[in-house]
Amino acid sequence: MRTFTKLAICLALLTATVHRAHAQETFAPLISENCVAFIHVDLRKIDIDTVKAALQKTGENLLRQLGFDEQSFNVTARELGVELEKLDMIVRPTWEKFTKEIGITEIALIADLELLALGVPLVEAVPWKNKTDEQLQMLHTLLHSVRRTTTQIGDLLLLTCQYDLEEVTNWANSLLPAPADSTIHEALASVADADIKVALALPEQLRAMAQSGLGFPPDMPNEVRGLIMFAAQRVQWASAAVYFQDFLGGEPREDSDVLLTIKTARAADARMLRGMMEQAIDLGVNSARFAMEQQTRDADFQIPPLAFSFARGFLRTLLPDVEEDKLIFRVKSESQAAFTAVSAGSFVFLPVLLDITMTTGVRERQQVRGLQQVSGTIMFSDGTPLPTGVLVLESPTFVAQADVQPDGTYTFVGNIPDGSYRVFIRGAESLIDPRYQNADTTGLSIDIRGRTTFDATLPRHGERR
Repeated sequence: MRTFTKLAICLALLTATVHRAHAQETFAPLISENCVAFIHVDLRKIDIDTVKAALQKTGENLLRQLGFDEQSFNVTARELGVELEKLDMIVRPTWEKFTKEIGITEIALIADLELLALGVPLVEAVPWKNKTDEQLQMLHTLLHSVRRTTTQIGDLLLLTCQYDLEEVTNWANSLLPAPADSTIHEALASVADADIKVALALPEQLRAMAQSGLGFPPDMPNEVRGLIMFAAQRVQWASAAVYFQDFLGGEPREDSDVLLTIKTARAADARMLRGMMEQAIDLGVNSARFAMEQQTRDADFQIPPLAFSFARGFLRTLLPDVEEDKLIFRVKSESQAAFTAVSAGSFVFLPVLLDITMTTGVRERQQVRGLQQVSGTIMFSDGTPLPTGVLVLESPTFVAQADVQPDGTYTFVGNIPDGSYRVFIRGAESLIDPRYQNADTTGLSIDIRGRTTFDATLPRHGERR
């Protein structure tokens, strides 16, 4: 009997280890060094009946904590059960078709810098090895109502909006997978056994932009500017993990209070970053106190110091613990009922929320379908490039800015709606003619219709055309 037990435990551990590796390796072809975020959800761990029971129990516990008397408790708990049954009738058919008939047991969501530049915030992917045409047709039927479609890349099926299909397909076919020792893979490995894995990384392009400080608001406090630039230089990755057992009735894990982990290059960097966060909190609270005291100095009612002490104390509960080279953000409150309810609810409503999100996203993006990348080069009249500055596009309803690189080129990270814009440059006051530094005097304009290239030749400071 002992031998059988040991064998069962070994097999379970082996299966878990293989699955953890499988989850990371399955989607590796879609994880590039430009990957900003990778989210993986193990759908096999989600049982609707268990989730429904956990929600009912959480709701009842909350009613008890609020002090409901027996009559009010019974009525409200019964109505909660009725509403959960209604949700069950909506969610269960789609959920069972998705997970059992089509056989989708895991899903990944990927945010990539190249896709973001094309206006595609997220791409969903599911394993599609040995699937049939009938299963593909069933999936298309589910996706049709939210105007989604698919493209198959190897053993993976990508889910995307219909009008993004060409861009997503080209991106996937030209993508170079990140090496196994890259920061995004290291972040993913740190939460390999979680039911929901969230891995975040900073691609070199974003890291360089933050480190340069270009594009920051001119009135940004030095403490905040320094925090961002230091984090861009020292933070390697971040990760978050969700385990369903923590709120579906199982035994909570020892580290179930961990919300987010941030990995820095060295232990000294972690300590420094936390200290800078403390300074930012003190700066924010003190600035708010000064501003409010100035605004209310002649008023009959003054905001008591207690309010600012409370704000500072509350914000400090959000500060992370430092553990070697990592910053660990934890739930500090002993009462986590509300947090648990929100977390559990999110998994019950997952199919519904996905449907709503996709539909809303399609509708909003249809309204701005003209969004495209804008790039170009800024030169001086003698043929040399403008080596620095921030290019600003301004219309009555939209403002965007992009850093000018040492070779004079710029590219907007994101997309610009179609329309007419005034063009001017900040951060190069000693280099270019002053009239091109102000929206009212620039005289430069651009008419954006789809993907646009805008080049300009400007006189130097003190030079006239």
